[in-house]
Amino acid sequence: MGKLRARTFLVAAALCGAAAASAEAADASAGAGAARGPYFPKTYYPSSVLWTGFYVGAHVAGAWSSATWTDPLSGLSDNPQPSSFVGGGQVGVNWQMDSWVLGAEATIGGLRLNDSVIDGAGFRHNMRANYVATTTGRLGYASDRFLVYAKGGAAFTGERNDVSVPGSPFIASTGTLTQVGATVGGGVEYLFDTNWSGRVEYDFFSFSSRDLTLAMPKNTNIPVHVDWTWHEFLAGLNYRF
Repeated sequence: MGKLRARTFLVAAALCGAAAASAEAADASAGAGAARGPYFPKTYYPSSVLWTGFYVGAHVAGAWSSATWTDPLSGLSDNPQPSSFVGGGQVGVNWQMDSWVLGAEATIGGLRLNDSVIDGAGFRHNMRANYVATTTGRLGYASDRFLVYAKGGAAFTGERNDVSVPGSPFIASTGTLTQVGATVGGGVEYLFDTNWSGRVEYDFFSFSSRDLTLAMPKNTNIPVHVDWTWHEFLAGLNYRF
């Protein structure tokens, strides 16, 4: 009988010890989960990275463009092809649902797109822009730390066109006007730290400037139509809140 009581006591003691160890482990697990934050867990597990939240960042890019128009003074067409380095920033927000990520983003960049061409009649056409801005939506697919996405929306730039005759004081200009166009693109983003991610991206811009007016001497104005398309390759860095 004494042996039975001793065995019963040992079994009870073992069960109590196991329960206490299990409770301590649960508390430790809950504390670690609370400390790891919503974006990047302290210990990496498959499908545990969340992209939801706000971010700000900076980017650099190279832009190549091509424009076509018909000079209303000579009746001839030309094709300026300005290119430029771009530097700017972005702000955005993401919402993740399972592996799909919806987002909205606004960007602005400074640049110096500038080129001149001379048509067959000797008229010089110079065109330039000094900024580009976008407001876009994004749709992406997340695989842990990688996000592959497409984007599209509206684009804005300040466009100026000048027409002159080399060696002559004559010049006609559209002035610098804000033009509204469209942009589409896509890229890959990688979350490499608790709050930091990097991206590479390609964007296409189209500005069909049908509302330009070429201001002539003696207050004469002539409407002009310029088709301007850009290609941009971008690298960026984002900080997530």
